[in-house]
Amino acid sequence: MNVFDFRAVRVWELRPRMILSPKTLDVLKEDIDLLEHKMGPIGPDGIGKDQVDVLRRWWIDRGKGGRIWVSRTIPFAPALFAGTVITVLLGGYLVRV
Repeated sequence: MNVFDFRAVRVWELRPRMILSPKTLDVLKEDIDLLEHKMGPIGPDGIGKDQVDVLRRWWIDRGKGGRIWVSRTIPFAPALFAGTVITVLLGGYLVRV
């Protein structure tokens, strides 16, 4: 991924289900105890509510700046809906019997 796939958000705008960028994860690797014990595993669906609170506190206490890098994501549901509408309008089906 290149730098255009990420955006910086203010520490206080960090929300659950945001996906941390590799740049942010590299900064977090400075404190192995944070990753292994305090935050716990970061799932593919982003960070949880408790993880947000821990990360905010750690980021501010360590003086890492006012912004955290997160990955840009696009919602899948609108694309799925648009594909379904186009398929129905063109009269095609995925499986013909």
